[in-house]
Amino acid sequence: MEIASTPVNAAVLTVDPLQWKTLAATHRAVGRLDTAGALLAAVGDDCKVLTDQPGQ
Repeated sequence: MEIASTPVNAAVLTVDPLQWKTLAATHRAVGRLDTAGALLAAVGDDCKVLTDQPGQ
């Protein structure tokens, strides 16, 4: 087995605890807390969000 030696860039994204109302509303909209947190963290850091549901 070969292991790729290409460096990987990673970051830990967090959600501001003071935005709990936004997190709760997003959780209600998407139905999963982990997805809601990831979405808010990504949007807060001006990242693109890839989903398996086009247009959402």
